[in-house]
Amino acid sequence: MAIEIIIERAPDGKTTLWYFRDGLLVRAEDLNITEFCVDPGASGGDEEWARGMKETAESASAITRHYIRSMVADYTKGGNSS
Repeated sequence: MAIEIIIERAPDGKTTLWYFRDGLLVRAEDLNITEFCVDPGASGGDEEWARGMKETAESASAITRHYIRSMVADYTKGGNSS
């Protein structure tokens, strides 16, 4: 099985993800995919953003949660990834 994902990011608009399985367009639900977007914006992440991301990460698997927290820590000064 081949999975391909196109991320279409409009410069001043929304971001759309397109999923393909074996060359056919499918929905994320069809592939049991959960998306997490770690995007602090051009000015970087502030504490409010970091708190929101940490709350979002709670719904992720342990390894995904670890990666999200690490990314958040990288984007926030003095951040803690735990």
